[in-house]
Amino acid sequence: MLPVVVGVGQVTRRDEQDLAPAEPLELLLEAARAAERDTGVRILERVDSIELMPVGAWPYDDLGALVVELHPLGGAGADEPTDPRARREYHRVPALEATVRDVQSVTDTDPRDYDHVELYSCFPIMPKLTRRALGRDATAPISVTGGLSFFGGPGSNYLTHALAAMVEHLRTIGGTGFIHGVGMFNTKHHALVIADHPRADGAYPAPRYDVGVPRPPVSDPAPVVEDYSGRVRLLTFTVMFDRDGAPDRGAAICTGAHGERVVAAVHDRDTLAQLTDGTEAVGRAGTVTIGTVPEFSF
Repeated sequence: MLPVVVGVGQVTRRDEQDLAPAEPLELLLEAARAAERDTGVRILERVDSIELMPVGAWPYDDLGALVVELHPLGGAGADEPTDPRARREYHRVPALEATVRDVQSVTDTDPRDYDHVELYSCFPIMPKLTRRALGRDATAPISVTGGLSFFGGPGSNYLTHALAAMVEHLRTIGGTGFIHGVGMFNTKHHALVIADHPRADGAYPAPRYDVGVPRPPVSDPAPVVEDYSGRVRLLTFTVMFDRDGAPDRGAAICTGAHGERVVAAVHDRDTLAQLTDGTEAVGRAGTVTIGTVPEFSF
């Protein structure tokens, strides 16, 4: 099995002023903590055991060289408005499209260059949207890790596993890999291109923004009105079904008369029937009334 190195910690000598002899266990822990710092994540608390290997049995003389064997060509990211209700569109994700466009610009690549891809898969719609943004064929592979749910859904740590899987894939097969990650409600997007060869200029590109400051969204948030009542136009919706397969309730996001963003529940039986009869409901006019909660109906 090819090892995937995610962090390196090496203790080669003690400080000259430290005359106290160190136990081997202390040196091991010091090296392990250094490796954890190198990964950038708190990985030791997830380690069940540590296996020691004789130096002669370890085929890699230079761990640092093993880590930099592959080359990050560049990355890019963009954000949607934090409030999902304030998004300008729901059939596409401008921040995702900006991320794909920008990472291709900074790496001088296009989708034809990507031998392997990892498209973040928190929900089925996410890799579909990314595949479309890349112009990738619907039958082409979309993951080297297996997908978040099939891999085991490791919470906020899937991208660490995805990076490790991509590294192992590239070391075994070679080529260029594209990785996409998402945070929050389809809000924060980032992409990275890794290859088995360095950039032509030999330098990782500088970020286009201050990484210590939150990025502004790629589009201005729509004004959200929580107590709106009156005529609206349906932007998007979802319907939940009961255990017998009948429409039970729904949620609708609409545009008000003056461009306001309005969110309402759907309980009206006739409206639920129209939303699920197979005809296109997006774009139709309806009404929002204020009760215990805002209610949408046709």
